[in-house]
Amino acid sequence: MFLTRPQQQQQHQNCLHDLHQDDEPAPKLKFWLHVADELFISTNGDSFATVRSVVNVCQHHFVAMLFPIIIIIIIIHIIIIVIIGFSRVRSQKGNVQQSIE
Repeated sequence: MFLTRPQQQQQHQNCLHDLHQDDEPAPKLKFWLHVADELFISTNGDSFATVRSVVNVCQHHFVAMLFPIIIIIIIIHIIIIVIIGFSRVRSQKGNVQQSIE
């Protein structure tokens, strides 16, 4: 049986209302419940499509979370390369001066 979009929305609102009657979930959980609910409605109740959508959302947030960490690691590597480069230049300068004397 396929439900129309308004029927699906009403059914999910009823489920959410029943869920929230017992106890109020944490704000983050409430947000993710809303996201999952919207994804379920947008995929017309196809649970596999809903899982794929949730995985895509999670991957997006995971990548967004990792991006600053990756940038920091790249900056640290650049600093290390610059330090190693300066130490090599100094040691080569010393070797050149010793060979001149």
